[in-house]
Amino acid sequence: MLDVDLSREEADAIYEAPKYVDSNAVSWEMTEGNSQRINISLTTEDGTPLRIRGWYSWGGSMRYGFSLLFKNTIVIRRWDNKLGHKDPVTRSETTGPHKHYHDPIYADSRCYETNDVRTGDVNGALFDFMKECHVSIEGIDYQSLGEYHGV
Repeated sequence: MLDVDLSREEADAIYEAPKYVDSNAVSWEMTEGNSQRINISLTTEDGTPLRIRGWYSWGGSMRYGFSLLFKNTIVIRRWDNKLGHKDPVTRSETTGPHKHYHDPIYADSRCYETNDVRTGDVNGALFDFMKECHVSIEGIDYQSLGEYHGV
C-alpha cells in the first residue's frame, strides 16, 4: 500500500530504530498447500507498533521471504529470493536475492541486491533479516521449521 505521508527518511528511521518482539513465543503456522507463514508483532522504544511477516513454500522449489511492516501494510524492508524483479527507477533487474524498501512514490517496488540474508536456510534467514532490521531476539522462544519441510 502506498503512503505518500511516510517519507523515505521516516521509513529509514523506523528501519534503524531498535525493535523488540512483543511475545516470548514465535512460531510458523501451516497454510494451504506446501507453505507456512510467520507473523511477529514488534514495538520500537517509542512504542511504534510494527510487524514482521514471513512466508515459506517448499512445493517444487524452496522459496521464502520476509517483510518489516508499518501500519500492517507499509513495507519498510522486504527480502525475497525471487529472481528477476525490476526496479522502476534504475530499470535494473535482480539476478539474486534482494531487498525492497519504502519509497513515497513507488511504494515497495524499489529494490537492491544483497547477500546478507542466508539462502537455503529459512530459520537462519529469518534471524538474519531480524538482525538486519535491528530486532532484538533475546529471550524469545522460537519454534523453527523442521526437517520434514525440506528446511
